[in-house]
Amino acid sequence: MILAGRPMRATLVAVLLLHATSGFAETERRRSDAKKIPPAWWKRLEVIDRRGRGIRDLAANFEQRKHSPLLKKPMISRGQVRSRGPVVRWDTKRPSRSVLVVDRKLVRIYYPDQKIVEIYEVGAMPAGPDLLPWPRLAWLAEHVEIERLESLDAKRVELHFAPKDEAMRAHVAEGRVVIDEARGCVVEMAWTDGDGDRTEIVFRKIRINRGIKPAQLELKLPEGTKVVRPQRSASGEPDKAKEQ
Repeated sequence: MILAGRPMRATLVAVLLLHATSGFAETERRRSDAKKIPPAWWKRLEVIDRRGRGIRDLAANFEQRKHSPLLKKPMISRGQVRSRGPVVRWDTKRPSRSVLVVDRKLVRIYYPDQKIVEIYEVGAMPAGPDLLPWPRLAWLAEHVEIERLESLDAKRVELHFAPKDEAMRAHVAEGRVVIDEARGCVVEMAWTDGDGDRTEIVFRKIRINRGIKPAQLELKLPEGTKVVRPQRSASGEPDKAKEQ
């Protein structure tokens, strides 16, 4: 049984886009990409990258809208995202409850109404998790083509991209992120998948370095929660019916 529906799958794609490997290595690919971007813009991105590194923890409210040719109206979900170090927690409140927690090893999706948790290994994702603010430049240079950069106003920069990785192209045909230049964090993101569905996420009431505790990000499962590991099921490995 795999419960992750369209709204949660969209959040998983957001995880892929936002939670990038740390480090700003001087790779040949990064230098190659830097040549494609005007020097003034590349310097601005480096400044944003440094500011993002100063974010120890982050909390924000989010609204996600998924547009599909099959839907008359967009699917809207709302909740809160919190991040501290390598751990990120997405709590969706509406239209139905779910909790998604990402760390360096696992992605866990908990559905409290069904008392079911799905567990995925991070190794199956294009990149390991890191702090939420925005993908590190080294990750961007490795995984996406930066197609266009523009200033929306004095505070916000918009970056349009297309994925290089085949694994990511399965979920994202093209996308964009809007970055708060002063704070070094994403305030909006959007992408279109291969089916033409478009997902938009807006972050509001962003709070930075307010002292989020590790306990606030823990996923505490009640007794009797059923554990499902879709990756094992797909590979034919046996799975336990119940775990705590």
